[in-house]
Amino acid sequence: MKKLASKGLLMSALICGNVFLGNTAAFAEDVQEYALDEMVVTATRTAQENIKVPAQVNVITAEDIKKRNVLTITDALKSIPGLYDGRAGGMSDVANSIQIRGFAEDEILVLYDGMPLNDGYSGKVNWSAIAIDDVAKIEVLQGAASSLYGGRAVGGVINIISKNPDKDSVHVYANYGSDSTWKRGINLSKKLNDKWSLGFGYENKETDGHYKKLIYKYKTKAKNTPASGSVIGTGAVADKHSNGKDMYILGQPGGGRSEDNTYNFKIKYNFTDKQSMTYRYTHDKYKYFATDPVTFIHDADGKPMFSGSVLLPDGKYLDFTESDFTDYDGRRNIDRHALQ
Repeated sequence: MKKLASKGLLMSALICGNVFLGNTAAFAEDVQEYALDEMVVTATRTAQENIKVPAQVNVITAEDIKKRNVLTITDALKSIPGLYDGRAGGMSDVANSIQIRGFAEDEILVLYDGMPLNDGYSGKVNWSAIAIDDVAKIEVLQGAASSLYGGRAVGGVINIISKNPDKDSVHVYANYGSDSTWKRGINLSKKLNDKWSLGFGYENKETDGHYKKLIYKYKTKAKNTPASGSVIGTGAVADKHSNGKDMYILGQPGGGRSEDNTYNFKIKYNFTDKQSMTYRYTHDKYKYFATDPVTFIHDADGKPMFSGSVLLPDGKYLDFTESDFTDYDGRRNIDRHALQ
């Protein structure tokens, strides 16, 4: 939250100063505006200027997210020095590998409106369950914070703060990118009166993903004769595995597709100007799967093969089946309630 010293405030101060001193002066039309330091709450659990807190805190605002056109929370976090995101597959990647200064994700406390997002068993976070357009700002505290937040905050704290439904607004958006990647949604908020306000949001993210795996078999699996009754093909690509073993690449299991639908509902009641109660509900339905496998093996007529035996240059054979070309297929459903 950047506080701007308004022109009116500066003008009033200058006028009062001249009145008390008994001076008269002509003032220019343009008065300089000053941007004060960002206010953060994560380091001390009270609002303080970022420059005064006893720890390093980086802030990502909703404006930063809009300018960078990011799709996910982890995309936004990549801009912070010392933070590493291992989700190379983007939003279709289910890997959990956020790190802060070498500390793994299960050693970093992730909060969403004050509620921990870390799984109680593994300590990992389902990053897809947060609609990026619902984020007001993200505060990232780097360094140990266990004295304030408990044992989970060994490496740091990521505090995601959602938007408040305190004013009337409508935001409809749609973004398109490579690999048939979509982000689209709507956010609505309505201030009913001085006491009550409501908010609703829906966000859909989906992508065809990209080919990120190889189907291979080690050369040591080769046989002198093919499987009984199998069709013989050619086209295996010789290569060497990172472990030093000789292998043959047969194809790819397909792109890493994913589809994510997130719903948000908020209702807020103001007791006074400084006291309020907010109920938030989030429902997220996420599925990820591989599609359109590719085979490098073809029969004598040039037709692609997904099962049979492939003839190697040394006269030996490698057997393969359709199951070699299949990959993951998973679902995640989350319902989260928070009363603040």
